[in-house]
Amino acid sequence: MKPAVIPAIALAGAILAAGATGWAQNGVVPPRLIPTTLVIERLATIADPLDPHIIWLGVSDVNYGFYLHEAFTDSPGGDGVWSTVWQWARQFRPNFQVQGPNMGELAGIKPGEVVTVKGMCFPGTRTFEITEIVPGKPFDRPSAY
Repeated sequence: MKPAVIPAIALAGAILAAGATGWAQNGVVPPRLIPTTLVIERLATIADPLDPHIIWLGVSDVNYGFYLHEAFTDSPGGDGVWSTVWQWARQFRPNFQVQGPNMGELAGIKPGEVVTVKGMCFPGTRTFEITEIVPGKPFDRPSAY
């Protein structure tokens, strides 16, 4: 490897290692997978589709609206990152396109049912890879890491 390439690689690594908090403080959506937890409720009807508490999740070519009770990232500095991602994603319909082997479970959620969805959010493409859907709110927000 050429000597000039090593400092360039180190600089790129340092920029990417700035961490979630640095990205969020600058209002920039982080270009990486973010482990995320969503607590959502399927609504029978959505009075105002622009309500800031409504999250739209796309499964194939169908969009589902849910009331967003809580959302957080499962990593240090997560609150700043999620608020930045959500502020950016709110302008799109759907807010996130869902992927994963159990994405079909999202369509089966009945009105009034609250579920906790764990997954990996990639803000760059607005995709959300579901890893687990659990009825209710069994996971608490981490207090320490």
